[in-house]
Amino acid sequence: MIECVGNPKAVAQAIDAAGFGATVLIFSVPPVGAEVGLPLMDVYKKELHIVGSMINPDTHQRAVDLINAKRLEIKKLISHVFDIEHL
Repeated sequence: MIECVGNPKAVAQAIDAAGFGATVLIFSVPPVGAEVGLPLMDVYKKELHIVGSMINPDTHQRAVDLINAKRLEIKKLISHVFDIEHL
């Protein structure tokens, strides 16, 4: 489960939606001081792994520019495609 919104409510929803043994990657840039309650019993019962990732929001435009310039072969990065019912 990847949370990439930067909203504490989205983080809580990602933790809630995560299945048994899932990894929840918090990949967003939240507001300074943002907090979310962590349902410890859910983490325990589901055996969740919660991982943070520090990204630099200033690199997004560079990535978009590289993609638009066709300097990256994006199709090679896609290994599987699932419809919403199979996520």
